[in-house]
Order: sequence, then structure tokens, then C-alpha cells
Amino acid sequence: MVAVFIIIMILVIYLRSTLQMVLVMLMIPVGCMSAIWGHWIEGAPLSMMTIWGMVALSGTIINDGVVFISRYNDCLKLSMKVDEAILEAARSRLRPILLTSLTTTAGLFPLIREGSSDARFVLPMAITLGYGILFGTFFILTCFPVFLKVANRAKLFFVRLRHPERTPESVETAVKDQLRNADF
Repeated sequence: MVAVFIIIMILVIYLRSTLQMVLVMLMIPVGCMSAIWGHWIEGAPLSMMTIWGMVALSGTIINDGVVFISRYNDCLKLSMKVDEAILEAARSRLRPILLTSLTTTAGLFPLIREGSSDARFVLPMAITLGYGILFGTFFILTCFPVFLKVANRAKLFFVRLRHPERTPESVETAVKDQLRNADF
């Protein structure tokens, strides 16, 4: 529980946005769901090593989300529109996210297929990481951009109740920070 609190605090400080932190943290249950699917596909029972694998998986999933959202924020600071920033973040981070995730997954699959009794001890962790990263990465690359867009639209809706002239870009934390720093 303390580790989760520390992760949340680090994300809020780094991203400077509670909403973006929540979006990144929402990826963790998806990764864990993917790990459970992996156990079902492999016919392996869940164990304590599965739980430890989910802890490691959470770090990888958070990293993928932070890499994506960091690029999105950088694009907004370059005066891109929200839609353009999402597309550019997806385009420019596709290769790094895919390469790290696919190489990690490819490295784990020989261990998952290993039939020796020595490998059985770490098998639940390997299944958790392998399938969690594989499906979690797919989810981050396909659904995370949609979540960013929906979150932006929701913020814009509530801000426009008081300030009808606001644009989708003006409600993003990265743009607000840039404008605030320009005033000094």
C-alpha cells in the first residue's frame, strides 16, 4: 500500500496532473486482467508468484503509460492541437513501446514453455509478466489515446460551464504550466 502511494505521488509530481496520473494508474488493472487471461490460456493456477509478477508488471505498464503521456504533453507544449498531439505521441512512441514490450515478452516465452521442474517455481511470474505486458501494451497503444481524448473533452465540458471561450488545449496542464511560466 505504501508503494502504491509513493507511485501515485511520483506520478502527480512528474505529470503535474491528477487526471493524467489516474489515467496511467487505470492501466494497471488492465495489465492484471491480461495476466489472469494468460494464466487461463496456459492452464496455470494463480499463486503468490503471480502476485509478485503483477507488482513487476505494474511498473512496466506505468512506464509505457508515462512514456506515452510525456510525449503527449511535450507535443502540447509545441502548440499542437489535442488531436494532433495524441496522434504524434502515438506515432512517435509506437516503436519504443513496442520494442521494449515485445522483446521482454519474447524473452519470457521460452521460460513459459520450459517444462523442467526448476522452471515451475517461476512459471506463474513469467506468465504474469509475459501475457500482462503483451496485452497491456496493446491496450495502451489502442485505448489509452482514446482515454486521453475523453478526459480532455470531459475537462473542457466542465471548464466551459464557466468559461465558454476555452479551447481543448487550454484545459491541459502542460499548456497551463507553459502559459504560467511565460508570464514570469
